[in-house]
Amino acid sequence: MSKNYYYLVSGLQDLKLNETRLKISSKNFRTEIKERLSSEDSYYFDFLELAKDNRNFLNFIFKKDLNENQTGVYSSELIPELIQDKTRLPLYLVDFLNYHEEHQSTLTYIEAEKKLTELYFNAGTKLDNEFISWYFHLEGNIRNILIWNQYKNENKNNDQIVHFNSLSTSLLSKTFKETDLNHLLDWYNSFVPIINNENILQRERNIDELKWSLIDQRNIFQYFSIDVLLAYYLKLKIAERWLLLDPEQGKKLFQSIIDKSKELIELPNDK
Repeated sequence: MSKNYYYLVSGLQDLKLNETRLKISSKNFRTEIKERLSSEDSYYFDFLELAKDNRNFLNFIFKKDLNENQTGVYSSELIPELIQDKTRLPLYLVDFLNYHEEHQSTLTYIEAEKKLTELYFNAGTKLDNEFISWYFHLEGNIRNILIWNQYKNENKNNDQIVHFNSLSTSLLSKTFKETDLNHLLDWYNSFVPIINNENILQRERNIDELKWSLIDQRNIFQYFSIDVLLAYYLKLKIAERWLLLDPEQGKKLFQSIIDKSKELIELPNDK
């Protein structure tokens, strides 16, 4: 039976995407709230943070620099030890490390990143929480539609679509049409003008606005459940992202988006 968190929910700060000041950081929120949650509910917060660890595991096995400021559940110092003792890792990471061991002689960084992302999203959609499962479908679908839209008229790079659900399978079909998305996703019509926005930073902002709105809609009849706290955490991270985005960081975000687009156009040969 789902546990209610009346005291925690009632103490939450009202959030808007254009916040100019946050009372608490997403990191501190997660740390403080986990102490008051059941072990099962606490794990959902950890699982969301594993996205950061995924990058550091990738960078370690490909001998790239680790980002000390972007650690989720595991510190960067623990990674070598965890790779040796996989029993302490979630199953999807164990599967990825085994896959890498089997294919490391030919596996490129981009291919490994895609494989790990597929395993992570697939695991996320199968968590025993409907909201988290829905959220991973949402994140993955947005990512895949952006890739599909970019190359739908160019017969290449569909292999960058993250294969983790039925929509990703459909997007890989040559007979799939954009009109099909209107039937499969009730939010796709709202997504169309965002896709077509040529201002990359504004497009990123609009994508976060859409996610924010969909998260609110999803939890409209939730009041004190773990879903409310998870939604708040996700929205806090979105608000924090834009609040901390000064002009210099904006340039870095813009460049990272450009660099990612280039990766999708031509996969590098480095391993």
